[in-house]
Amino acid sequence: MLKSLRELVSNPSPEGIFSAARNAVAEFTHRQDKAQVQKIVKLTPARFDKMLKLDNLKNVSCHSETVDGAAVFHSVYIAGHLSLISSKDEKFIRILSSKLDALINSTEGQTMSDSGFEEMMNIVSAEPDWETIHYAAACGVLGFLKMALEKDRQVVLGFATQDGDFPIHIAAKWGQVEAVRVLLEHGADLCQKDATGRTVVHWAAANSASTLKDLSTEAAFAKAMTVLDESGHSPLACAVREANSESVAILMACAGSSATKVAGASPLLTVLSGLDYSEALANCIELIITIDPSVVEQVDAAGRSVLHMQLNKRVLMKILKHSFENINLNIQDVDGQTPLHMAVSRGDIGCVVALLSYGADVNAKDKDSYNALMKAVQAGHLDLVKLLLLFDTDLKVVDAQGQSVFDISKTSKRRADVDLLLAVMSPPAPSTLPAPSKTPWDYQQDAAIKTQKESKESGGQRVNLLSLDGGGIRGLVLIQMLSELESKFGSDFLSSFGWLAGTSTGAILALALSQGKTMPFCRSMYFRMKDEIFRGDRPYNADTLDAFLRSQFGENTTMADVTNKRVMVTTCVANVCPPQLHLLRSYQLEASEEENAKLGFDPPKNHFIKDTARSSSAAPTYFPPFDKKYVDGGLLANNPCPQLLMDVQLVNTSLKMANQSDQCYRIGCVLSLGTGRVPQAMVESLDLTVPKSFMEFAIGWQEKLSLISHLKNLLLEQIGRADGAAVDCSRAWSHSMSVPFFRYSPQLSSAIDLDETDDVKLINIMWGTKVYMKEESSSVEQLIDLLKSCTR
Repeated sequence: MLKSLRELVSNPSPEGIFSAARNAVAEFTHRQDKAQVQKIVKLTPARFDKMLKLDNLKNVSCHSETVDGAAVFHSVYIAGHLSLISSKDEKFIRILSSKLDALINSTEGQTMSDSGFEEMMNIVSAEPDWETIHYAAACGVLGFLKMALEKDRQVVLGFATQDGDFPIHIAAKWGQVEAVRVLLEHGADLCQKDATGRTVVHWAAANSASTLKDLSTEAAFAKAMTVLDESGHSPLACAVREANSESVAILMACAGSSATKVAGASPLLTVLSGLDYSEALANCIELIITIDPSVVEQVDAAGRSVLHMQLNKRVLMKILKHSFENINLNIQDVDGQTPLHMAVSRGDIGCVVALLSYGADVNAKDKDSYNALMKAVQAGHLDLVKLLLLFDTDLKVVDAQGQSVFDISKTSKRRADVDLLLAVMSPPAPSTLPAPSKTPWDYQQDAAIKTQKESKESGGQRVNLLSLDGGGIRGLVLIQMLSELESKFGSDFLSSFGWLAGTSTGAILALALSQGKTMPFCRSMYFRMKDEIFRGDRPYNADTLDAFLRSQFGENTTMADVTNKRVMVTTCVANVCPPQLHLLRSYQLEASEEENAKLGFDPPKNHFIKDTARSSSAAPTYFPPFDKKYVDGGLLANNPCPQLLMDVQLVNTSLKMANQSDQCYRIGCVLSLGTGRVPQAMVESLDLTVPKSFMEFAIGWQEKLSLISHLKNLLLEQIGRADGAAVDCSRAWSHSMSVPFFRYSPQLSSAIDLDETDDVKLINIMWGTKVYMKEESSSVEQLIDLLKSCTR
């Protein structure tokens, strides 16, 4: 039977006691299939009195009772009348009772709580082959530890479990700070390794920040921080792997950036491979990279950094968010492969999107001069082929053998599909179909284009207008259309437009363009934005959106700072009924402040750009109102083009009234871009009459509910409608002034939610937009020709 604490204290030969204990535990281990964790049972006085006590133990004793004619044995905590565990195996219960009694006896008469017993029994069940000293370390039974250490310090400190864990390691694993302190005071070595090569600092870093903090005052702590386990991991790496942000903070505070640079260690952040995202892990990443961004560039023997590893997308996004400005995203391994090459080879769309959205070079080559697109084509990853083409891969690049991507496609696993995608990149073939008959709109458009090209008018200021609809993440459609137009016109395409208007996502884009941000930047910004702000349940966290807009537009930049273009965005004042459309502008009328105020022209200096973007994009049910009153401008003007035309007229009128007619604006053309047209869905019935009886309702209730749902969707679609009347009105108004009007908005194959985050769905709507713009090549050529033939 396992020796009790009293025997250990009184016996002059601890080695003999431990040997006896080991033999007893071996028997216990042999029966571990019977040592399943049972719920601790509170015995009634009557039941306890009927039990037979089978030993002389004072605290935890073996008792028996008869159940259905058979003997059942209990390990009973006498003071609390608690049955800790029961079994039909008397020997097993006697051994366990003796073991637990030894621990309880050393608590100097203190009564242990039910939760304390539960914790102890959980440990016993999890580690049935441990010795009593190890349970004492895990449970923090200080009396037992102190008496054992006083009897033979060296034996206790060097007494390992069958798995190679020493008492100090166990105490650290289970967060027993006081037990760790007692062991250290008696000479435990902070750098002593267990069977896995880990020290007490490794275990404390992983499992107990409070223990780690206590250890950090030890003289040997700095040395212990540099000890590596058998996997090449330092204590800091263990803390990161367990997402223990408190431990990470302690270690980084003690050693700073040197904590990330331990000689012989594996690259610190490679421990992130295979880990799921958590806020605690995100905090660890931010803490480390903020102090030492170069940790991201640490490489292994193959020259691979953490960016080359297979990571959870959100983990990768967190790394990139805090490091991309300070590191080389295109770091190459010994084979010349960048993180982008590796992600494409794995077919990891999420990580490819993450890398591209933070600026990875889509045209980087490996040692064979292969770029990422060549690898995607060769493997037949169709969605990746689309994505890399959308991110402007250079199709003229050849590999070391002089082969282009078109040559490599011939050996692709999905050659036919790849060839169809590559064909989209070629110029449109001349149409062999007869020209369609012209509509009145076509006639007016041709006349307007002719008028503009032949115009000799030189007075005033010529300006082209750009209007951007709302649509949430479908702002990527706007970006793709602008990218296609820019590829036709040239990099200075946006300089052709002096007046911009936007609603919601269009407002964010218009404000970004007014600050000189490029189309590739905006595309990357949107891919980053959707993964940052569309997290959790609706409504989303407004603080996250605010922080993102602040990072993109600046803290104190106002609308008055927009000087190279005129910008107007829509918002809706929703704390009144009916709600009111309100326009936020970078300009005012040529009139007094009083007149401007009457007509709703706020001073631009009164509106920060970040707040302007927030006011226009606070879509109801997605984000709370800004300033408790401003919601998404799409509720009243999802297509801001009519408001844009109205503003030009108002500004011109104010100039005329101020005798400044020579400063009036002459509109050269209007370009209106939508975020895609949702497919129409048929409704079987429109009968919403009130049922006259319960039976009538019971018969048709499913149809009625379906119709109500349709009407709800109909109302929402109509509220945010950007096509139809708004487009027709803008076109007619433009044509009435002999101004060409161009409208592009692709037909979507399926509805896309405003908060869609699925990378594949977004890649496909962007690709569909690219195809659409190719189909609209005739109109696009008209627009490009007009812009090139007429000055801004």
